[in-house]
Formats: sequence, structure tokens, C-alpha cells
Amino acid sequence: MSILGSSRKITVVIVIIALVLMIGAGEYAYPLERSPKGSEQIAVTELWFDGVDAPAGQVYYLLDVNASNSGVHDWLFDPSHLSLTSNTSDVYAPDPGYNETAILGASSIDPGRQILGEVAFGLPTGQSPSKLSYVDNAAGISLQQVRIPAVSAVASRFDPYLHYTLNGTSNWGIAISTWGAIANLTTPRYVFFTGEKILASFALYYHKRPADPMTVMVTSITNENGFPVSDVLYTPTELGSVVTGDQYPLPAPLTGYGANIVVTLILTVPPGQQYGPLRFAIRFSSG
Repeated sequence: MSILGSSRKITVVIVIIALVLMIGAGEYAYPLERSPKGSEQIAVTELWFDGVDAPAGQVYYLLDVNASNSGVHDWLFDPSHLSLTSNTSDVYAPDPGYNETAILGASSIDPGRQILGEVAFGLPTGQSPSKLSYVDNAAGISLQQVRIPAVSAVASRFDPYLHYTLNGTSNWGIAISTWGAIANLTTPRYVFFTGEKILASFALYYHKRPADPMTVMVTSITNENGFPVSDVLYTPTELGSVVTGDQYPLPAPLTGYGANIVVTLILTVPPGQQYGPLRFAIRFSSG
């Protein structure tokens, strides 16, 4: 065997050893439990604006974030790794203190699965979102989403107690008394976004005086804010307790002293930020 042939064999052996070391180093740098590069994705599916709950000089943006895993291993998604870049290139972390809706929390996303939830960011007034980023240096994941949709819903907040007039005059205020309250039918929160449903409830009592008619009819209840109204129904009650639970459309009779009913109706929050209390006009006629 020549010295040249031995040299070639030694060279081949060295190359094979080098390849084994490179492969081993690669496996160490990317453990099996880490998702393959490119298998994690984030997307903003909807953008909400809340200017009624933020501190002075700030506004909230709520992002519906979809996090998906197309890899073969679990992805430990943690919203604390998200950041929002504004139109002025300032960068903001999520605000976990926003409590008007359930905020997306950390979650392990199985392969082929996805999660969807809301993440809140507080920005100075006048700034708006331009890019969402997710950077987890420990996991080697860096994602960016520059396709931020336009605002689809705006928050409004109302006085929890209803304001009303009775036949447009205060005279009936002596004979008819009421209380009212509102609730969010769409989500269990006290702020109302565009398109959400408000359940308004009235309890009406007839304090008949000697000169008043024996029966009065509740003929209509309309919203003076101009909100769309639907499903105006009443339930007969006795001293505030529901008698049967059955609901009927107006008109509703009130006969004799102490007669009372509960009236419910549904409002739809119109576009834009709404201000002021909810006002209603309650109309009666003699039975």
C-alpha cells in the first residue's frame, strides 16, 4: 500500500467523523420537543377598540389572535411573548390588567391544532396597531404579523340604570313607578361593543289613585337614543315575583292598585362610541 493511498483513507475517515459531529451538534441545538421552524403561526382575525375603559391619555386595542401549530410537536404558546408595534414604531407589551373580557392565557397547542383568544394592549391616544410580534428566544421562535385588520367594533359604556319618561309628562310618575337595569346578552361584561345585544328590563307598578282609571295599558316602550329595539315582551308579576314566566307582546294591562309587570326588550349597539344613559319613552293609555 502506498503512502498516498493511506493518506486518502485517513482523509475519508476524517470527513466522516466531521459529518457525524455536525449532525450530533445539530440535534443538540434543536431538541426533539421543539417544533420545527416555520410550524408556528399567529394571525390577527379581528380588531376591537375600547376608549371608555383606559386611563386618561390612553386607549385599549383588543386583538383576536389565532395561534396555530402545523408541526409534529407541542407548542407552548405564551401571550407574554407578544408585542405590538404602533404606527409610530413604538412597541408595547400586552396589558394583563384589562378585565372587560377573558384574556388569552398560556397554552400548549397540540400538533394540527389552534387556539383563538383576545389579547389587550394599552396605547397612547392617537396611536394604532401596525404589527404584532411573537418572540420566544428560549424556544427559538420569532413570528411577525403585519396584516392587522381594521377596527370592527367600538366599545361603549352606559349607566346601569335606565332613564325614562312616562307619557312624556311627570303626571303619570305619581301613579306609575318603575326601576330598570341592563345586561350584556352577548358576553358577560359591562362594556358593550358594536353589534352586541343589550337586555333592558323594566318593573312597572301601578299605584292607582281614586281618580285614576281602574286599568291602564302599557302600549309601547321606545328607545330615545335611536338604538334598534326588538323582542319587547312583558311578564305578569305579583309584588315583583313572576307568576308563570310566560311572556306576551304589548299592550300590557295594569288593573287596580299594586298591579305590576316586568317588561324586557333587546337593544342592538350601533356603530361608534356611544355616550350618555339609555333613555326610554314608556307610553300608557286608559284601559
